[in-house]
Amino acid sequence: MNAKTLLSAALCLALFASAVHAAPNGPSFTAVVDAGGTLVRGFGVDQATRVVAGRYEVQFAGVVNQCSYTASVGLSGDVGSADPGIVTVGPRPGKPKVLVVQTFTPRGAREDRGFHLIVAC
Repeated sequence: MNAKTLLSAALCLALFASAVHAAPNGPSFTAVVDAGGTLVRGFGVDQATRVVAGRYEVQFAGVVNQCSYTASVGLSGDVGSADPGIVTVGPRPGKPKVLVVQTFTPRGAREDRGFHLIVAC
């Protein structure tokens, strides 16, 4: 092989290796929390707490405030589906391992609802 072919092959190999290394393996953290604020199951999650009606804090084992996160209203069991609702999620200022989740009725009134939370870092 000539030098140009070798250089091209090495560059392709390096790009492939970095792409494989950067490929996500799935969510970094997950949490399933019931309407009362009890952590039912999850991955990399330390605890969940109901603060007031419709407001929860979920603490993870790692820093999550610079990650992407999404939540949906959901039942904590393994059967059925939840009634429609609204859920918001965001970081808690000053607590980089904590996300704040708020749940609402479809009309926007705060209400205790179970939820499923996924964090990707």
